[in-house]
Formats: sequence, structure tokens, C-alpha cells
Amino acid sequence: MLECIPQQLAKRITEEVDVITIGIGAGVDCSGQVLVLYDLLGITPGKRPKFSKDFLAELDADKSITAAIEAYVKADQCCSVNSLSLWDRVGVRE
Repeated sequence: MLECIPQQLAKRITEEVDVITIGIGAGVDCSGQVLVLYDLLGITPGKRPKFSKDFLAELDADKSITAAIEAYVKADQCCSVNSLSLWDRVGVRE
């Protein structure tokens, strides 16, 4: 599990280890990605992580949670919403 680390570091770790890596806000070079549903829907208690996008808030008021998830899937397939790590998005470098 690689959480909130620079994308290049996540890539290097993924290339060096013999097991899969799962990233949370670590860029696309991990073996897999996790996005917490609460973050995707913007209902996380406290401050929402910077690498997540509130897909529920961008829909019309009559839209459902299912529609928000469908919007995430479409955006992820189309535009790689998870393509940058948290550190790359906020401008922090190694």
C-alpha cells in the first residue's frame, strides 16, 4: 500500500518489488488504485483528501449516488482522474 507519495517514488517502488502495489493518491504507476467511496462522494468526515474529486456535488440535485459512481468511472476511463499523485497535484517534489 503506497499512500500519498510522489508518483515517481511509487513507480520506482513498484518496479523494484516482487509484489503488487496498491496506490492511494500515489499516481498511475502502481499495480492498482484505491479510491475510498466516501471521498468520491464528498461525504468524508473532516477534510477531503486533495487527490479526490467530489463527483456527487457536480451532479444535479436529483441525481443519485449511482450516477456519481458512473460519472467517476467515465472520468477515470476517459481522463485518468487518478493520474497524478497527491504530491504532484499540490506541487510538492521529492
